[in-house]
Amino acid sequence: MLKQWEKRVIAFEIVYSLLMKEQLLFNEDEYQNVDKDVIKLINYVINNFNDIKNKIIFHLNENWSWERLLVIDKSILITAYAEFNVFKIDKKIVIDQAIITAKKYSDEKSYKFINFILDKLI
Repeated sequence: MLKQWEKRVIAFEIVYSLLMKEQLLFNEDEYQNVDKDVIKLINYVINNFNDIKNKIIFHLNENWSWERLLVIDKSILITAYAEFNVFKIDKKIVIDQAIITAKKYSDEKSYKFINFILDKLI
């Protein structure tokens, strides 16, 4: 059985790959070995992508735009927001885990941005 952190990273990686392809097409058959919680999270992202994106955009200041965000940061924000809504995980835990993910996968200052946006978004 996968730990929650491992599920979170797999979900983040799938969201990242979908955004990089610029296609929100998810074939569950390709991910037969993926945990059902991850599948549930990815399906939520796909079914609610425009709503999630618009909520993130709403919280960006005038110096930022959706297009300007790093794909990796979009992926972290989207995955964290989805995890909060799908699994009802405490806000502090979701933000903390997103910050850890940003520190590991994104540039050195992204975690501050991720923290700021998620605090407003959730």
